[in-house]
Amino acid sequence: MSTRALTSLAFIALLAIAPLSANAATLLESRTLVVSEATSENLYLAGSDVTIAAPLGADVVGAGGTVSIQAPVLGDALLA
Repeated sequence: MSTRALTSLAFIALLAIAPLSANAATLLESRTLVVSEATSENLYLAGSDVTIAAPLGADVVGAGGTVSIQAPVLGDALLA
């Protein structure tokens, strides 16, 4: 299975576990994904290369070939 297919499958799985009313959440999917702005919302991320370069004030769920956290996360982190 290709990396792109696995990324899409991971993103669909994240959507399945995301709350139905995601008022305080950000859902992002891309081949290369860099979060460079601080946020206080929950983040659900999927991509081949996922990098978090800004402080996060909530929970983060990330799936990708490479997941890198270079800033503090105040909430919980689930990474695959």
